[in-house]
Amino acid sequence: MIKYGLDVSKHQNWGDLQKYGAGKDFVILRAGYGKNNIDDKFQQHKKIANTIDMMQHWGVYWFSYATTEAEARKEADYCWMACLSTERGDVFKPDYPFYFDLEYDSQKYFKKQTGRDMTKDDVIKFTKAFCDRIEELGGFAGYYCNKDFYKRYYSGLTQYSCWLADYSNSSFEGRPSHIHMIQTGSTPVDYDVCRVDFPSIIKNKGLNGYKQGTNIEPPKCDCGCEHCCK
Repeated sequence: MIKYGLDVSKHQNWGDLQKYGAGKDFVILRAGYGKNNIDDKFQQHKKIANTIDMMQHWGVYWFSYATTEAEARKEADYCWMACLSTERGDVFKPDYPFYFDLEYDSQKYFKKQTGRDMTKDDVIKFTKAFCDRIEELGGFAGYYCNKDFYKRYYSGLTQYSCWLADYSNSSFEGRPSHIHMIQTGSTPVDYDVCRVDFPSIIKNKGLNGYKQGTNIEPPKCDCGCEHCCK
């Protein structure tokens, strides 16, 4: 089973989705980044996703600026609530995973804040903190990375779904990707190929808010931290 989709953020507009989304099966939206910064066009894209035929299925990603495991867990809360909290507008239940997106810009921010380089151990801990929190909330979790980042940091991390960006469209031994981002050429969107029937898995298991009685609002922590507990 192969499905074709695309991924978008505030850098794409309604016209891009209509033009390049025709005939596609799914879309992955950027829900936000860092400490509860919702993508400027996320609400708009959520509504469009329900009006364009190709966007019958969708997932989300959160760009990380975490410097601790606790912050990565909070980013999972923010991502979850962006989709499923009524405080954020209409509730939309993704039937593709919640993806953690930690990249080289995340590492630059980490070094600026902490004074040291982010290690492989940091990357794995932050990724696990986000993904485990999503699973605690009743979601299907995964992580995004490119081919180089996977080889440097994620090799061997197989317990979560992997969304792999490989613009060379090549393969390499041990690639764990469930979704594979491919060459975009001159288009303003990235295209993706999915090899897993996520909608059936997620809905049959009652994940991502599809199970009746799902705890939509994540409980606040009690650490007293200004950006966690406010």
